[in-house]
Amino acid sequence: MTKRRNDPIRMRERISEDAFAAFMQHGYASTGMQDIRQITGVSGGALAHHFPAKRDLLLEVIRTQLGRAVYRTCIEPFLAAPDALQGVRAMFGVVRSELRDAEVITGCPLNNLALELSTLDVEAREELDRLFQKWREAIAERIGKDVELGLAQFPDPGKMATLIVASFSGAMSMAKASQSVEQLESCGNQIEDLMSPHYTRLSEY
Repeated sequence: MTKRRNDPIRMRERISEDAFAAFMQHGYASTGMQDIRQITGVSGGALAHHFPAKRDLLLEVIRTQLGRAVYRTCIEPFLAAPDALQGVRAMFGVVRSELRDAEVITGCPLNNLALELSTLDVEAREELDRLFQKWREAIAERIGKDVELGLAQFPDPGKMATLIVASFSGAMSMAKASQSVEQLESCGNQIEDLMSPHYTRLSEY
């Protein structure tokens, strides 16, 4: 007879994954712990063991699932590109491709939770702000590297990074409202047009 093997680490991860999907689809306030139980199929005792309160689950979702989503969608494509200008193209392009295949455009997960929670929970707001800061810093560092290599001229890479993040987040909100990627595409093109004059003719675009 095979003994049953519990995997508490995987169960915690699965609860977090399912909660993240539910928060994105329905919002944090509209998703109760009973909803999480039904979605995950875990018992009330198991859910309470891993996450005694809904807020505990929220912070776990932000630190793990949301953090990974921001890196995979917004940071990784940018850093993998040959330079920051092509990084903008890659970042906006990845999301456009994903949204075209989506039945419903739910917007930027980071932006969604920031808008819903930033005035309600200080710790959640601080965690969300850390993700925004990490995103901005990654872009600013990459732009700064292009400047050091003589590929571009930007007096303040940090300000450019803030503009890119703010534009992306705003465009995602507009895409959610219109259920169309048109504004996202337009915004990405405008950022590229704004950045292009700062790059030397050594790069080909």
